[in-house]
This record gives sequence, C-alpha cells and structure tokens, in this order.
Amino acid sequence: MATQTSSKEKSENDFHNIESYEGPPPYSKPPALHFSEPGPPTTHSVSRDQCIAHLKLLSVFAELRTTVSNTDGLFGINDSQAARFVPNQEAQSLSLARIREKRWAVFTSRAADRYATWWSKNPFPSDEYITLNDLRAPRYSTITEGLKPFQWESRYLPPLDVLMVWHAHALNPRIYLEDCLRAGKIRFWSTEFPWQLIDKAIDWENIEYSPEDEARVLFQKLTGRLWENQDESYEKNLNCLRCTESFTVPWTTGDIGLKLDDAFKDCAGYADNSFDASCPSCSYKHNLQTMRVASFRQDVQALVSTGRPMPGSLLNAQGLPDGSIESSFPSRVLSTAKVTILKVTTPMVEKNELKRSAANKRIVAGEIGSVKDMLDIRSLIEYTISSDSIMAKANGGNGTRLSLEQKGAMRKTIAHYWENSSIFGLDLVGAVMRQGTFIQKVDHLDWVHSPTLSATVDKLIRKYGVFFDIMVKHMKTTVPTLDVDLAWHTHQLSSSRYFKYSRAQSRKYGIEVFIDHDDKVDEGKLSEAFIWTCKTYASVTNGEVFSECNCWYCEAVREVNLYSGLSAILTSSSTRNARNQAEKLLNDPTIPTEMEKSSHISAHNAVSVRDASGRSRAAAKIREAQLRSAWEKAHRRAQKSRKMSSTKPSDAYHGRFRVWGHPYSIPFYAPYMCDASINSSLYADNPACKSVGVGSYGNCAAGLCGGSGDMAGCAAMGLSL
Repeated sequence: MATQTSSKEKSENDFHNIESYEGPPPYSKPPALHFSEPGPPTTHSVSRDQCIAHLKLLSVFAELRTTVSNTDGLFGINDSQAARFVPNQEAQSLSLARIREKRWAVFTSRAADRYATWWSKNPFPSDEYITLNDLRAPRYSTITEGLKPFQWESRYLPPLDVLMVWHAHALNPRIYLEDCLRAGKIRFWSTEFPWQLIDKAIDWENIEYSPEDEARVLFQKLTGRLWENQDESYEKNLNCLRCTESFTVPWTTGDIGLKLDDAFKDCAGYADNSFDASCPSCSYKHNLQTMRVASFRQDVQALVSTGRPMPGSLLNAQGLPDGSIESSFPSRVLSTAKVTILKVTTPMVEKNELKRSAANKRIVAGEIGSVKDMLDIRSLIEYTISSDSIMAKANGGNGTRLSLEQKGAMRKTIAHYWENSSIFGLDLVGAVMRQGTFIQKVDHLDWVHSPTLSATVDKLIRKYGVFFDIMVKHMKTTVPTLDVDLAWHTHQLSSSRYFKYSRAQSRKYGIEVFIDHDDKVDEGKLSEAFIWTCKTYASVTNGEVFSECNCWYCEAVREVNLYSGLSAILTSSSTRNARNQAEKLLNDPTIPTEMEKSSHISAHNAVSVRDASGRSRAAAKIREAQLRSAWEKAHRRAQKSRKMSSTKPSDAYHGRFRVWGHPYSIPFYAPYMCDASINSSLYADNPACKSVGVGSYGNCAAGLCGGSGDMAGCAAMGLSL
C-alpha cells in the first residue's frame, strides 16, 4: 500500500493540475485476469482482461518515464545546468522541466534505435519481401488472410523500452501494416500482442516489468544489444553514407544553452535538434537532412535492385492491399526515373546548389546538382511527375495526368521521409511522445486501482462499439474520449483482429475500409470534430452523454450541442434525454470538475499548426472565443439552478500545471490542445507540430496536394489522405 502511494505521487511530476490534485483513490488490487477470447474478430472487439492488462502496462510506462526523467546526470544531462538561470526562479524551474524532458527525449531516441534492431532480429522468422510483381498478382489482395500466427513464449519478450516503441508503432495501424509488408513480417503482424505474458511479467506491487532471465539472455544474443537502455554506450556507431566507414557520434551534447525558449536546440548529437557530424575518413557531412535523403535513396535502390515497393504504394486509399495501378504508382514512377534519381542523390562532399526556377524551385533538366535535403527531394518529385514521357511510361501508355488516388499514394510516399530518417513509416520517437500524453492522463485517472474497475471497462467497451459504428457510417474525423480511446488502442494492438473488424463493420454501410488511427492531427480540427462526435453519439444512443465530465471544456461542448441550433439535428426525445443526463452530471459528487481528473476528449495526437499566412492562429483565436462564450453560458445556466460552483469563468481555462514536475502557467489551455510539456527544440524531429500552406517545409510537392492535405501531417483520422 505504501509503495503504491509513493509511486503514484511520483507520477504527479508529469502533467497534473497542481491546485486540485488530491492524491490517488483508495487502493484496490486489480482482479485476476484470464484472457479468454473476445469472440469472432469480425463482430467482437476487445475483452475486459485485455483492457485491464493494457492499463497495467500503461502504468509501467508512466513509471519508466518518471524514473528516467528524474535521474540526474543520465546521458550527461545534469540538473546543475538550471543554476545558469539564478536568480530568476521561474526560469530555473522551467529549465529543470526542460532538463527532465531532454533526458526522456534521448532515452526514447535510443529506444527507437534499439527497437529497429529488435525489429530486424527478433526471434520470429521473416517471410519473403513483397515485390512489385507480388502487387500485380491477384493473390495480393488476400495477403492478410489465412495466416498462421507465431506462438509467443515468455523468453521472446523484449525490454520495456523496446516494448514501448512497438506499442506506439502498432497504434498507427495502416503504417504498421505497410511496414510489416515491406519488411516481410506479415505473420508477425498477424500475431496477437502478448497480453497474457506481459501481464505475468509485471510486478504489480512495485510497478515493474520483470520478464524471466531467459528473455534477457535471448534478447542480448539475437540483437547484440544490452537489456537496459541506460547501460548502453552514450555514443552511437554510424556507417558513413558516402564511404561506409564506421565512426561514432554522441547521442547528445547535452548543453541547455542560454535561451530557455530554445533549450538544447544547438546540441549536435544524434538525438538532438541540430545533429551535425562529419566522417573522419571522407569528411562527408551527416545531419538530419542528409540522412533523410539517404533513406529515400536506399529505398529507390531497393526498388530498382530487388523490386521492393516504395513506402506508400502497398495499400490503397481505403488502407487495403489491392495492388491497383493507382496505389502502386509511386513505385512505378520512381522506377521509371531511377537513373536521374540515383544520380542526383549520390552523396557528394562538395557540390553546387541545385539550380531552381524562381517560380516553383523545380529542378531544371540537364542542370541537376547534388540533392542535399528534403526540399531538393520535393523538387525532384515535382520534376519527375511533370515529365510527360516519364508519366506515360509509368502509366503504361495510359495518359500522363495523375489520378486522385495516384496523388494520394505519392503524398504518402513523400510523407515517409518528412521529419523522419528511420526505416519505418513515421518518426517513432514522436509517436512515443504523443502516446505519452495519453499514457500520463490515463495513469492519473488510475482506473486500474478502482474498486469498480470491471464495470468501468465493460462500459467503455460498449461505448467503443458505438463510437466505431459512428466512424464507419459517417467516415468523418471522429474523436474519442479517454475511456473509449483505451478500448480503441487495445483493439489496434491485436492488428489482424482490428483489420478484420474494420472491414466487416464497414461492409455494413456498403464500403470496405481499414480504419486508421492518426496520431498527428491539427488541434483545432480535433476540437471541432469532438463537438460533432458528442452530438452524433447522443443522437444514436437516444441522448446518452459521450463525455461524462464537468470540466469547463466539456460543459462548453454540451452547451454548443444541446442549447443551440445544432440540437435541432437530434430528435426531440434524444435532446431531452441528453439535457437531463447533462444536468444529472452537475449533481453527481463522483464527477470531478478538473480537466486532469475526467475521461473527456482524448487528444494525445493533437499538434499545433504552423503556416506562413497566420490563418491557423487566427482560427485558433476565434475558436477560443467561441468556447469561452459557450462555457460562460453553461456556467450561468447552471448557477441559476444552483448546480455549479461560483468559479470565475477566467479561472476555468487558465492552465496551471506541473510540467515534468515543475509549475507552469498557460493563459489559455484546453484538453484538446497540443501537450504543453513537449518542447520542439529538444527533439530531432518536432513531435508536436506540422507545416501547412503552399511551399511549407513538410508539405507535398506541387501537383500533389493543397496545404492542409499533406500526409506528412497525417491530416485526420479515418480516410483522409
């Protein structure tokens, strides 16, 4: 009991409201789990025991983050650096928060690197790689069917940091499926997440993950890596992109700098924002951009030499493997242009800048220099798709114009390399960070210790069923609450089951689709979609309240839905029932009014939007004003009935939090907003932002998409390209 309380108090250090936290609820030991099958995968989603095991694992992840971030001196990052900001107490406090965050950022970068090794060398044998010829074969559309999953054994369990990255990877279902197809791991994809073995490996009294010793021995033997992330060298081995000679670089140079707004921004280690290292043998300069170009080049080389498809070309617009000529377009067009592409992406020590036209920076034929960054790759793609001869050949003589689906496929291919130099379809460090927001919120709710845990999980599974039906029926961005998101995440971790369920449920509405779970969505779009989701949920359930929460934001959402013109969309009975339920919530003493204590909108995937025009900032100000107005109306309405405290409206949305254990204030904060504890300058790739607007870095090539549709930003859940 005492150990448990101490652990939960430590987890306060991450992102909790410092004025309202009252400590953990009464301790209740989680029930014994038996892991029976949920039922047929086409009609049943997840079981209660799987969700509870997932909650326990999230608690272990939260404990890991707290331990790593608070270990003074880890990776050479010392708390003493905060003394630079004395006597400014506020700056010193914020600097300590950034120091803790930086340790976790470096740890996660190392974890992603270790996961890549385990991915390629885990005990499950690989299948043959998918080739372009396979995509053309009729049997490709059934490649996910009739698979014989591997049998998990406890000795196969990876270390906790590797398990954490795998967890984040699998929670991007379409990317995960395509990565498994490209890597020849389709049977691994079909193998269930080992909930029973993970649960057995968790020492619940100490909230520790402790597999048997045989797992440690096997991991080290297969991968050549140490079991503990922290025990490995503080330097990373690299092979030069030009001469292939091996040399070492630090994971981080670890200096916070003198400006807190850009903390650690000038660090030049492998996990740092400004990574910069030259090969001692040939002087070739390595940075994040040259590594992304190299990743693109290596994939084109594999396409040419072995027929291995480019990322983004294995699934159609519905997320299904069908081998259509539209979805495989990126592989065909880049294969057609292979001579030029391989020539200009060859690593060079000294080359002139590319000559570009003033209008759109296209590469001019015959004047191509050495490609050095992703802006050059974008120009290269623009040049390629603007060539009638290349397009005609790639399309088999059937025209030179791109179809809508071909544009979408090429956007997905380019997105693989924006802000990502890994072998995977997205930057897994950022994926772990965004999942961390969800993990911390769920860990703070502490359902796993609730005496009503079983009933809570049964209810959230039922809500998830309704939520999923809304998604496949309307095919719009549909935003879950935290409880629904727990079931949704748990379901996705059984990849094959989730795939079959998606296809079967969508067929009911005359379509067939693999529902995606984007983890990088514009925070403004999330808020707007959440309002729609709450309204639609009330409509299909005869007035049930989707977010059973009394924080200011959920009160504002209910005001918009139930006391405005939008309520006319609901039937009179469902509107009446919804209003009655909303009023009951105000009198329910078990429902807290603080944002961090309730299961409201799940916005771990929220990112801020960066555009040159400032339109996104203007839209955010309008949205803020609308929400403030709606909350104030709800507040006045409740006060008249003496059902709400006299809290001043301005207090309701003034954020006062602990960020990585230190006080931090935000003039306006809502639960749908990007996690305020993520500071972009600490990461090699920004996990909390995306670029939009024509010409923005991270946007697509001209001729492929408009500003807001870039796959680099993972525009929306479901079908969005």
